[in-house]
Amino acid sequence: MPECPVCAADVSLADDAEVGELMECPDCGTELEVTGLELAAIEFMERHDLAEQERRKGERLRAALEPRLPAVVRELRQIGLMVGIELKQKTQPYLATLLEHGVFALPAGPTVIRLLPPLVITDEQLDIVADRLIEVLTDG
Repeated sequence: MPECPVCAADVSLADDAEVGELMECPDCGTELEVTGLELAAIEFMERHDLAEQERRKGERLRAALEPRLPAVVRELRQIGLMVGIELKQKTQPYLATLLEHGVFALPAGPTVIRLLPPLVITDEQLDIVADRLIEVLTDG
């Protein structure tokens, strides 16, 4: 979704928008010209059904993690492929060990491990991430 350069509001493109067409920011009224880049990005997302891919991969990751979470985990939070795993203790030692095992995870506060896998991740790679994460969290 394009962003207004004046007020940073999200500006929705009409389904029938064409390159060169002018549209108005709903927040500040700035006139914006539709470029081919926005249309190409939306077309790519629709053609490859990226929203469905993200939903399906997120469900796969949750299914691989949820039944195997060790006692150190307080809560698993997730929206699509964005995952937060709240622990009952500090995450830093786990993050370092995950990195040693080839899993790049970030902190989201002192007790939450954040996973943000790319949309291009394969099912096999998701399974590897889940296995290594469970292994590290179980072994401490």
